[in-house]
Amino acid sequence: MFPLQPSGELVFVAPSSHPDEVILHNQIANHALPDNNNIKETRRKRIDECNTKRVLHRETERQRRQEMANLYASLRTLLPLEYIKGKRSVSDHMQEAVNYIKHMQKRIQELKMRREKRSNFSGTKIGSSNSDEKSVNFVEVTQGRDGVEILISSGCNSFGLGPGLSGVLQELQASGLNVVSCLSTKENDRRFLHRIHAELVDDVKHIEIPVMQERLIHLIN
Repeated sequence: MFPLQPSGELVFVAPSSHPDEVILHNQIANHALPDNNNIKETRRKRIDECNTKRVLHRETERQRRQEMANLYASLRTLLPLEYIKGKRSVSDHMQEAVNYIKHMQKRIQELKMRREKRSNFSGTKIGSSNSDEKSVNFVEVTQGRDGVEILISSGCNSFGLGPGLSGVLQELQASGLNVVSCLSTKENDRRFLHRIHAELVDDVKHIEIPVMQERLIHLIN
């Protein structure tokens, strides 16, 4: 409606908002604000979760690298110097560790065969003559990480004859070895086992194990 004034002028009257419409509009506006806040809060939580996961991943990776470094360092201490000399990379050390394990497996197999052979030989000697067993001496020389180890299985009646244990120790010193320990135990009523550990002196770099073993065999038999 466009009411007429007494003067005959046409007056435009702005429509007034109904109270119910105003309330409904305010409710809609107030309801929209929490939705926006929830979206922002959700985004913030997701960002925090991503940052937390990233930090945990970095820490886990750091610990893994540290553990691997400790394992590599421990592995290097177990390898003989000649296997890692001049080699610095981890891959080289791993390969040399494989080579060393194969070498030790071969060595163990050889020692096992020698032990079986010696056992068979000893059994034959026992069956034929106990006095023969008491007169046979065996020598085993092995290369260790920090020197050599000499195992001597001697008969009760034979090792005291000739140079004996003192002659073996003198021979080791003459070959450039420093005797660290010498332990003798009784295997049975007929034999003794002597275990000698010796280290290389400073000016000696290498010992020919087969040659030394042969010399000791001739020395005590």
